[in-house]
Amino acid sequence: MQYTVQSARESRWSSKMNFASRTEAGAKGFNQDALAIPPKDADKENFGYCVAVADGITLCPKGGELAEHAIKIVELYYERAKDLGPGEKALDSALNRLWESFFQSAQQDFENEQDYLNSGATLTIALILNEKVYIRHFVDSTCDIFLPD
Repeated sequence: MQYTVQSARESRWSSKMNFASRTEAGAKGFNQDALAIPPKDADKENFGYCVAVADGITLCPKGGELAEHAIKIVELYYERAKDLGPGEKALDSALNRLWESFFQSAQQDFENEQDYLNSGATLTIALILNEKVYIRHFVDSTCDIFLPD
């Protein structure tokens, strides 16, 4: 089992917020999990913190690749937030773009298209904005919030 902790060092919450993921190798003997935190150049002060965790479904031929694709949601959120403003509208727009880009990628890689379409990944997204947390959750990954004692 591996533990990865990434801190939000540039925020006013820096002493209070950490992002972590706990992962295990699946039945194939290797890990297909992916974690994304805001890019260093993201305007977190105005657009909040968007984080995502994805888990490629182990017995699927492209599960790990789909997990890596799914966490692009974080970058897409910040791109959409510049145009639409921060919040749920930008997050939902980013999800639509992510979905479209999945099918475009599968069609461009025609040789492996069926492998992509027969694969899957879970995805959990948390957007922390103005002291609220917005969560989008697909399949069985979890989003746990731990408060200080």
